[in-house]
Amino acid sequence: MMQDGRPTVTVVIACFDLGRYLGEAVGSVLAQTFRDYELVVVDDGSTDPRTLDVLAQYERDGIQVLRRPHGGVSAAKNAGIEIARGEYIVVVDADDVLLPRYLERTVPHLERGTDVGIVATDSRTFGKRRGVYRATPYDPVKLLWRNVVSGSGSLFRRSCWEAAGGYALDGFEDWNLWISIVERGWKWAVVPETLYRFRVRSGTVSETARARRSELLPELVALHRETYEAHVADIVVQMDEALRAAHRAWPRPWLRWILRRA
Repeated sequence: MMQDGRPTVTVVIACFDLGRYLGEAVGSVLAQTFRDYELVVVDDGSTDPRTLDVLAQYERDGIQVLRRPHGGVSAAKNAGIEIARGEYIVVVDADDVLLPRYLERTVPHLERGTDVGIVATDSRTFGKRRGVYRATPYDPVKLLWRNVVSGSGSLFRRSCWEAAGGYALDGFEDWNLWISIVERGWKWAVVPETLYRFRVRSGTVSETARARRSELLPELVALHRETYEAHVADIVVQMDEALRAAHRAWPRPWLRWILRRA
């Protein structure tokens, strides 16, 4: 715990016209069992009247709301962290939810003072699709071809964010940040518990990023060219193993379908 009156954790929620969901996200922060945190809500130039009303109410309730012109998700997240007082940061999407013990279970991994700079957890999707995403234990090569840490909702050291130069590359901003942090010698730890809920809906930044994947991937590689060049053989081996495993698994449902009708 910090001793100078500052909170241990800053939770940043960046919001652009998502007032219809924001209450769940804010409520999940206020319900945390770990209480040594501050909350910063970043209004990324919202114009939706409902969102503006919700944000105004939060200001009246004493929640810190940072107003800024619309500049995109990376700029909004960076702006929130720039005014953060916490040593550790978690950025929660405005339509997502932290489970009550999220901070209680993740903060100790950074408090131990090891080489861990990021703490990921399992997450559960809800909304248009339901399922559980299991965070992957530390594997820096796999991180180069898959965002195996998480899309959002991972706790990290503010000093790691500073050293990495902050968020960039809207759409792959989390993935890019994790690579930048790992490049600087930090590892990630995993809490194998479902502590984050990720809403699947239409029109999200993530959905747009998937549609732009062929455009964003070359930009990601260019930002980390030396790292990708140093590990290209390892990446090819891992991807080949994954493709072979998928190929072996693929015929089985069809075989079962045929046998049921034989």
